[in-house]
Amino acid sequence: MWGVISVGIFDSQKGIINSESQDRFYYLYWQFIGLIAIVAWASVLSFLYFYIVKKLGWLRIDLAVEIIGLDKAYFTGITKRDLKKFKAFYEKDKAKSTLKKRRLSNLNGSQIFENSQSSS
Repeated sequence: MWGVISVGIFDSQKGIINSESQDRFYYLYWQFIGLIAIVAWASVLSFLYFYIVKKLGWLRIDLAVEIIGLDKAYFTGITKRDLKKFKAFYEKDKAKSTLKKRRLSNLNGSQIFENSQSSS
């Protein structure tokens, strides 16, 4: 943003500071228009991308990973203690949500991650 606006301010021939002409603010005006166009373009494309990704269901992680924690699940593996924590959370929240029941119905503790570790 600053790069676009600073051109309108510091340009050696048409900028506000270095120019003596009357239309020096006109150049800055077009720099603002360009900035608005860039922000609008990026906003529209970002909105479309994230809307599609959300509708496809790719924006969320698995519920098991969400409960246990992303770093722990992907970098250190899952321990028996983590699975107990997951089961306790699910049991506590069992009556509240049928969505969680549906998402968890196919999960088995040993099949959540391929590289799960067990500790005693």
